[in-house]
Amino acid sequence: MNSRGTITIAMFICCVRIMSPAQTDSAILKVGDIPPALNFKPYRSNDRIDWGSLNNRVVVLEFWATWCQPCIENIPKMDSLAAKYSSKPVSFISVTYENERMVEKFVKEHPMHTMIGLDNDFAMFKSYNAWGIPMTVVVSAKKKIACVIHPNKLDSWVLDEVLAGRVPSVEPARPWSDPKGAEEYFRSLIKKAAGD
Repeated sequence: MNSRGTITIAMFICCVRIMSPAQTDSAILKVGDIPPALNFKPYRSNDRIDWGSLNNRVVVLEFWATWCQPCIENIPKMDSLAAKYSSKPVSFISVTYENERMVEKFVKEHPMHTMIGLDNDFAMFKSYNAWGIPMTVVVSAKKKIACVIHPNKLDSWVLDEVLAGRVPSVEPARPWSDPKGAEEYFRSLIKKAAGD
């Protein structure tokens, strides 16, 4: 091997080592992890929602935004699941980083039957690494992460497994490769909406 080839391989190994911490930082939550705090304001409510107020309940957190077409397409499915499990200890919370005015305008056209959480300071998007929206986090009644999946993988079987105290075998969501870029983009959309 010539010296140019040796230098190229050494640079590649060095880049992989340098990039490893960033990849760890952008990892999604793992099954069995304790979920981060619930830092959102319920839309049209002054109730305080925290893990204590959801005791002994399975919680489905869906991260979404009003501009996200796959999120919009998923609303009827999430509403249907919320209706189906309304008599069971399951809570559905749709978390957006957008403000009340943006959500108000959106729900007039697209009614939602889940609780809507306003994460206006990005606290939950950061702590859940929820930049690749839509993304769904299912938390067991014992307050452990049961799965982190794309909402099109969420169905009755997944919820029944979690309600039974089991961990569903599902393909996990992939973390977004550029959380900082996603946050900058999301913030730019809020500024743009404020100017309208």
